[in-house]
Formats: sequence, C-alpha cells, structure tokens
Amino acid sequence: MVRAKFVVISVTDSEYDNQPAKSIHLAGVFDGQIGKDGNQCEENAIFGKYTPAAEIRMVIVNPAAHEEFKVGGFKYVDFTYAE
Repeated sequence: MVRAKFVVISVTDSEYDNQPAKSIHLAGVFDGQIGKDGNQCEENAIFGKYTPAAEIRMVIVNPAAHEEFKVGGFKYVDFTYAE
C-alpha cells in the first residue's frame, strides 16, 4: 500500500446524468503548507518530498459524501491493488 496526503482545493456545484453533484479537486500537500492548526505542517513537508506533484478530480453524486469535502480540508488516500 502507498499512502498520499491531499488537500481539498475546490468544491463546486455540478451536475452528472441530470443529478445534482459536486466537482471535487484535490492536490498533493507540499513543504511550507499551513496545517489545520495554522502552522506549517511537518507531515505535509514529508509527504510533499516524496510526492512532489499530485492531483485528483472527482464528480460525486452522493449527497452524504459531499459533506466529507471542505475546501482546505486534508485527506489521506491509500493506494492498494484492485482485482
């Protein structure tokens, strides 16, 4: 498994297949980035060193999942093999 850390940089109203949706854009964290506590986050520097460029874009139609993504919020993403 590989773990990456992302920050939500935008959440916009969208539509998919005639359903209300949210377009979510996440970017990899980086050195010098401010953490949730308002200070530079050492963990972000470590993740950014090993994943210097990363981006995820999603469209989500599940209203309950929309609440999980707030601009400025941090998310871990675990990559594991799928069959």
